[in-house]
Amino acid sequence: VIYGETLLWILPEFTKIEIRKATFTISFQNQCCILLIWRRRFIRNYEKRFSLENIIEIKNLYKKYKNSEDFSVNDISLNIDKNEIYGILGPNGAGKTTLISMLSGLIKPTSGSFTINGLSPKKDSSKIKQIIGVVPQEYALYPTLTANENLLFFGSLYGLKSDYLHKTIDEALELIGLTKFANKKVDQFSGGMKRRCNLIAGTLHNPKVLFLDEPTVG
Repeated sequence: VIYGETLLWILPEFTKIEIRKATFTISFQNQCCILLIWRRRFIRNYEKRFSLENIIEIKNLYKKYKNSEDFSVNDISLNIDKNEIYGILGPNGAGKTTLISMLSGLIKPTSGSFTINGLSPKKDSSKIKQIIGVVPQEYALYPTLTANENLLFFGSLYGLKSDYLHKTIDEALELIGLTKFANKKVDQFSGGMKRRCNLIAGTLHNPKVLFLDEPTVG
């Protein structure tokens, strides 16, 4: 474990990000894979500090796929505070997507446990799915549908009411500069446009926890 110095970034709208005693956890797998995790604590309006209550708790999490000789995720333990951003870095095969897949309920861990907002996937799987958002590495959009049609479909899966859903979609498309492309089919979008549309789809229900897999791709 390596403890770094305090680093500060000043962002628009008087938002300050602080990396304070940044903690880097390095896990070696098969002598080549490195999983690098760092913590970034947010301080808004220069004075208000957020609670350090854990939103995610992971204890000794392992994942080994069938017929594989090695663990994709090997004994990961960490706590993530509310209102924090965590980044997971590593080469292909380090286990980044596998970890996100376990936390989002797509696959089951081989052993170990985790909770999200105090909820256990063994007892509260459906409740966890209601409070998380997932933006996968691959585009999770229907290419023959328009951006608006895609977002209406995904919003309906969250059970969002029609008026609220239409308003939320309009505001989100305007925010990321896709309003004039709302009725254009997604298969005509550039990679960056698809990524932005995918991000809206994963955040329509205002999740408490958002998982982003390779968010800068595209």
